[in-house]
Amino acid sequence: MLENLHSSTPFGVVHTVQLPRMVEAPYAIEQLMLRPFGINKRDLEVDFNQPFRPALVTDILECCATVINGMSPDRNLLWALTVGTRIEWLLRIIGMGAFNAALPMRCLNEQCGETVEVELTLDELLAIQSEPLDLITVDCGGQFLQLRKPSGLDQREWATQEFPNERAAVSAMVQALVVGEESRAESELPAIDDEWLLAIDRLMQDEDALVNFSLKVICPCCENTMNVEIDLQTLAIERLHQSQQRLLGTVHQLAKHYHWSEQEIFAVPAWRRLHYLKVLKKELG
Repeated sequence: MLENLHSSTPFGVVHTVQLPRMVEAPYAIEQLMLRPFGINKRDLEVDFNQPFRPALVTDILECCATVINGMSPDRNLLWALTVGTRIEWLLRIIGMGAFNAALPMRCLNEQCGETVEVELTLDELLAIQSEPLDLITVDCGGQFLQLRKPSGLDQREWATQEFPNERAAVSAMVQALVVGEESRAESELPAIDDEWLLAIDRLMQDEDALVNFSLKVICPCCENTMNVEIDLQTLAIERLHQSQQRLLGTVHQLAKHYHWSEQEIFAVPAWRRLHYLKVLKKELG
């Protein structure tokens, strides 16, 4: 009953991350520190059932991030991070434990249908995000526009708006992301056509690989090659939710066997809680 209630998280590990340049200046902070998730009482307060995923991501980052003085960062700073950076930080938080992203998937070859297990390492994923461009330049019929990458703030703003159709939504989003003089009025933008939308989509995918992550998988049984898209944000949230569930199980077992209150349980350092669980597992067989 106890073997799955703890993880191999190195409880003392704290990871320092550099803030992107576009966020660093407004908030006058160069670095933040990230701690593992699933060891602190505060981690139980994160609501994984909330419907708006960007808010959940912000809650997780706020829970695990501190500035050099030990204080929590401004919540707006976490919203202002690009979507790709927010995913990267979620992956880093998971990676301070045992990042195990083995993903079972079925071969798309109808004559095969065997299960293929894809393994991803944290280093491989983070290498994709190395030295990303702050701005993306797109050629719209000879007129060059620069677009910034969407942030959590953009996601929050777009969620409050209603659009008559998909094209109107795309137009509004592009307008919000254009930087420079072109962003002053939508009427100054080139007419949105399919070629432009395809160019923007292609560049966004190339420059935001963690947001639009895909990889080629070869089935070891039939050698069929598949292009598999993986939602890394959803994957990260699932892993973190599992960490929270393990922590809830830890609280339950310690309360049940030692008759401690929740406050008393979290007064015990995480490494000692893990030791007590191992002792209980040994005693209970």
